[in-house]
Amino acid sequence: MKAQLHYHPSFFSKRDRPSLLQVLRQADKKDIDLLTITSFSKKTEKEEHIDLRWNYFLSDMEAQKGNVEEFDVKYWHTPLKGTSQGIIATKKDNSSSIYLIHGQGIWTNLGDIMILFAEQRVPVEEIEDKFYNFLTEAKHEKRFGKRENMVMGIPHPNRSTHLSSRDLKKLYEDGYIDYIERFNALNTFKGNLDSEKISRETDIPGIAVTDGHKLKDIANAITVLYINPQDNNRMTYEQMGNITRQCIRNKDFDTNENYLPITSKLHYVFNLAMAMVFPEYNPAPNSNARQVIKNINPEKETIYYKEHYRNEQKP
Repeated sequence: MKAQLHYHPSFFSKRDRPSLLQVLRQADKKDIDLLTITSFSKKTEKEEHIDLRWNYFLSDMEAQKGNVEEFDVKYWHTPLKGTSQGIIATKKDNSSSIYLIHGQGIWTNLGDIMILFAEQRVPVEEIEDKFYNFLTEAKHEKRFGKRENMVMGIPHPNRSTHLSSRDLKKLYEDGYIDYIERFNALNTFKGNLDSEKISRETDIPGIAVTDGHKLKDIANAITVLYINPQDNNRMTYEQMGNITRQCIRNKDFDTNENYLPITSKLHYVFNLAMAMVFPEYNPAPNSNARQVIKNINPEKETIYYKEHYRNEQKP
């Protein structure tokens, strides 16, 4: 099963923002089975940034009531609380299915952490920047779902963590994290060499991801999980999370690795700089975007969500 576990559809500007249909078509073109739409949020005493890009795709699905051109799109699971973290898109000719999940990147005082297959949105506003508080809650309190069904890791460890290799190894052995990104297509050559060294020294599974922001970057680097594709359609959201975690921890996967083209890297650097200098350039985190998404949101029990929930409750 081809899995893209770190992909950021660009949200730097409205003109650059892909639709759900565009993302699905590109994933289908590249034979991606499991696609992670990655957000990145942080909350400190001085700054709060809540990334809403996942909600944008949910609202896109809601607006079309699941009828997205050649795809039938529906919620993959009913969330414990808040917005759904997974959706499934099936080609109307039943030739293939694409699973989309919300990958939640969280900035903390000791570096970034990634959580996949959570049952709900991680309340960054409450956790703030406390790294170990977040890991402890995720493992022991089942606040975001059962730990055995979630996949947690460290993105681009060469530049996003203040933890030593010894600390990371301990976290992995104790079941707090499941992987590190050994190859990140947006990273530098030296950066990936450093990440590979960390993976080798700690024996932590090292996956490959794109970290790209453009449509064409969706499959530059992927992780191929040894899961029978015929079993995919029979898996629940929780089961897929569980088997993905097992595959990664048991190193039952392979990787395809290609760096992003220089144009994609320049696109990222330019737009990031523009968003930092001109806040209005990046409309995603502001109040207007929040209001638009609030109007079409599973938390508000829209008609489409109610229908899905009723169908899911049928024996």
